[in-house]
Amino acid sequence: MENNTALKPRLHWIDVLKGVGIILIMMGHINSQTKSVPWIYSVPVALFFALSGFIFSTFEINKNISFKEFLIKRLKSLIVPFILFRLVLVVYWLLVERRFRELDMGPIWFLPALFAAEIISYFICKKKNPLLNAIAFILFFAALAGLKYAKFDNYAIGKCIMIAINASAWYNFGFLESCISKNLKIKKEYAAIAVCALLAITTVCSIYNGTVSLYSSLFGKSILLYITENAFGTVALIMLCKYLLTKSAPLEYLGRYTIILFATHEPIKRVLLKLTEIITTKLGKPLSIDFLQGNFLTSLLILLAVILIELIVIQIFRFIKSKTKSKGAFRILFAFVHD
Repeated sequence: MENNTALKPRLHWIDVLKGVGIILIMMGHINSQTKSVPWIYSVPVALFFALSGFIFSTFEINKNISFKEFLIKRLKSLIVPFILFRLVLVVYWLLVERRFRELDMGPIWFLPALFAAEIISYFICKKKNPLLNAIAFILFFAALAGLKYAKFDNYAIGKCIMIAINASAWYNFGFLESCISKNLKIKKEYAAIAVCALLAITTVCSIYNGTVSLYSSLFGKSILLYITENAFGTVALIMLCKYLLTKSAPLEYLGRYTIILFATHEPIKRVLLKLTEIITTKLGKPLSIDFLQGNFLTSLLILLAVILIELIVIQIFRFIKSKTKSKGAFRILFAFVHD
């Protein structure tokens, strides 16, 4: 999720929402039994793409920023940190994990996917016509429904195309949501009822629809159910933070550093799981990694431990930025880190 330090006035609930979203994503990666809350592995990912469209509509659409300026800004805020973290994670894999697991992309795939969605959607959103965003949302999913049965000569290229289209659909959904809600005022009690109803609907849809994944282009039993569960879940989380959970210092803090959390929580999680397995085995009460990830309570404890370590990681990046911010190249390299 792109940082927005320069956006004024700052809306606290957006950072709260980003904090909620990244916690749900981390929990989805830690707990293997996501069937207990099945949408936890799908809705938060769609939420971050939608929230980016929401933010663009709320803060940037009226600035008349040129495509060149927009492109350069997104390269700095999304592609530069992607390259930085990708290099770090590859080095970490070579030094530590090469003997145990294959190198994968990890959650950092989100950054180039968001970049693609932003670039694809720029010209649609600049028209400032919500109807175009609604049409784009429908057409993107129509394209996905057709491409689902297509056979690409190059699997990687096909996968990237599917992810970019899916991400673009949710980006336009977020832009549309912002346009609709700009002048919408809802009383807290009505918002609470709406949030509960939407979460109930998205939960039922996700239980029936089965396994879904934006990254893997898995839509479950029905692409319509996939759209419903993510759309309703996204709106529910937006309403939750906009009208009910409007301020929370801990969540806001995590929400300001979502790029760091996206990039680093997976290796931290794996280290904690392995260490816990080793320590409990030596103590005579072995807890396997499968058990730790399959049990909700142990998954929650691992999540809390990951968050605590992430607080240290965030401070490390802030320290590095403070020591290098006067140097031109490093200003760009660590621009995504808040002061």
